[in-house]
Amino acid sequence: MLSKVEIKGTVETVGSVQKVEFNVSIPQEDEFQKIESLQVSHPYIFVEDRYGNRWIKIEVNMPPDKIDYTVQATVRTYRKTSATTDHKEEFLKPTYLVQSTDPEVVSLAQSVATGNNDFEKISEMVKWTHESITYDLAYGEVNLTAKETLNLRKGVCDEYATVLLSMARSQGYSAAYAVGYAYGRGYTAEASFNAHGWTEIYTDSGGFPADPTWMESGFVDATHIKFLTIPDGIFTLVKASAVGFGDFRVKLSKVSATITPLETEEEPLIRASSSLLANPVWNGFAVVKTDLSANGCYATKVETASCTINSAEFFKAEDSSQPISFCNQKQIFTIFKPSAPVNDAYKYVCPISISTIGGNREKVNVSVQKTDTGSVSLVVDKKTVTPNEELMATAPGAYLFTTDGQYGINSLKMTAPPTNFKVYAYNAGALASEDVSVVKVKTLDLSLAANATVRVGESVTVLLSVTNLLQRPQSIQATFRGNTQSAEVLDRKVFVFNYTSASTEDNFIQVSIQSDGYSTVLSKVINIQEREKGFVEQILDFLVNIVDRIALAISAYFPSK
Repeated sequence: MLSKVEIKGTVETVGSVQKVEFNVSIPQEDEFQKIESLQVSHPYIFVEDRYGNRWIKIEVNMPPDKIDYTVQATVRTYRKTSATTDHKEEFLKPTYLVQSTDPEVVSLAQSVATGNNDFEKISEMVKWTHESITYDLAYGEVNLTAKETLNLRKGVCDEYATVLLSMARSQGYSAAYAVGYAYGRGYTAEASFNAHGWTEIYTDSGGFPADPTWMESGFVDATHIKFLTIPDGIFTLVKASAVGFGDFRVKLSKVSATITPLETEEEPLIRASSSLLANPVWNGFAVVKTDLSANGCYATKVETASCTINSAEFFKAEDSSQPISFCNQKQIFTIFKPSAPVNDAYKYVCPISISTIGGNREKVNVSVQKTDTGSVSLVVDKKTVTPNEELMATAPGAYLFTTDGQYGINSLKMTAPPTNFKVYAYNAGALASEDVSVVKVKTLDLSLAANATVRVGESVTVLLSVTNLLQRPQSIQATFRGNTQSAEVLDRKVFVFNYTSASTEDNFIQVSIQSDGYSTVLSKVINIQEREKGFVEQILDFLVNIVDRIALAISAYFPSK
C-alpha cells in the first residue's frame, strides 16, 4: 500500500526566545514499511529516542513568534507478519496505564492464556480483549487504565491495547504499544485514516503484531502505518523545547496529520472458500462452510452479512462475526435462521456475503424454494470431557460439525478443544445440537457398553464402568430410564442395567452420572433388528400365503359384479 503522509503544525513563542528545538514523529522504517520520499519545510536532522524510534529534529535560532512547519512523506507499507525490537526493560514493566502486576489482571491473564504455545496464548488474549470490550467513541479523548477498562468494558483502540499489554506483560512477555494511523473499518464515524494504536508482543521465537481492536494476531494489515513503539498509550506526535531569557514559553498548536491512500492493493494473507451444506432450503436452516488456508499461524475474524432481498432479511446469521485462530488450515460454519415469510409458489435466490479480515470477500447464493426438509438424530457419546479428550458423535445421513471447526459426515471422531463447545448435525435444513462441557480435571473415568445387536423383545444389557480418579471414595449415582443405582466407589465399579427393546427404534441408550460436584451423560446407539419368527409362526405364515394365493386365483375367474 502506498500513502501520502502530511504532518503540519505551528510552534508559537512568547518572550525572549533564542532558540527553538522541536521533534516531529514520522513513519518508521523496517522490512514492512519504507519511506519513498520525504520533504520538510525546514532544515532537519534525524534523531532517535531511547526506544529506537526515529524523529525529525528542527532547530530555529532567534525564532519569530510563529513557526509553521510541514513534513510530507510517501510511505509504502506491507502487511506486517512479525515484529522485532530490542527487548527494552520498559516493555516488561507495569506503567500507570499498563497494570500488569495487579492481582486481578494477573488472574485474568492466567485464566485466558491457556494455550500450548506462545501463538495460542497471545491469540487467546487478543480474542478475549476483542470480544470483552465494546468500542465506544465517547472514550476517544481519554486514557483509561487497564483496571478502569476492565470495570467499564468500554473504550477505543488505546483501551484495547492497554488491556492486552497488561495481560501479556503479566505473563512474562515483553510487549510494546505501537502507535500510528490505520484505515478505519467501521470503528469511526467515517472510513478514513485515523489515529490508531495496537501492540507488538515479543517472544523467544519471534515477535507478534497484534491488534485486539480489529482481531488481528500474527499480522496487522498494510493500512497500519507505524509511527512509534513505546511502553504505553501516552504519547505526543510533536515535542518542543526552547532556550531564552526571562519569562518565556513555547506552545504547539494546530498539529494535524493527514494521510491519503495512493495505492490500496494488498494480496490476501488468508484464502477463504465458502459453500452451502445444502441447497435449496425451505423452512429450515442454511449452513455455510468456509475453508480457510494460510502459510502460518494467525488469529483473525470472519464476518458474514445476512441474506436480504429487497430489504427483506430472508436468513439471519446466528453469529455474524466469528473470531478464530488457526495454523495453516481451518474450517468454520455459519448457521443462518429463516427470518422472513416466503411464498411457496416462488423460488428465491438470496446472496450471503462472507469476508475474512486479512483475506478475501466472497458470496454464496442460497436458493429458497419449497422442498422437503430433512430429519436428523444426533448422539454424542460424552457430554463432559477434558481438553484433548476424544469423543464420538453420530447422525446418520447428516453433516456433523463443531463450533471449533471439526467436521464429518454420518459420524465424527472429535478431540475436545480447551473450552466448552457445541456439536451440530445438519440435514437438508434440519439442525440439531448438543452442548459439551470441557473441564480441566475429571473426577471419574467413564465408559458405556451394550450388546452390539439384539432383536426386538430381547433383553439388552447395559454396562457402565466407573473409575474413581480421586484419592478418596466418591458417592456415585447412575440413572438409566428411571432406574437409579447408587454406590460408594473407592477404585472401580460396574453398574449393570437391563431393558427389553420394544421396537427397532428403541435403540437409544443414555445414562446420567452424578457424583460429588461432577455430573455428565453418556450416550450410545445400538442396532436392534426385527425378531426372528419361530418354526410354528413360519408354518402359519406359509399356510396363510397359500390361502391368499387361492383367493386371488378364484377372484380372477369369478370377478365380482
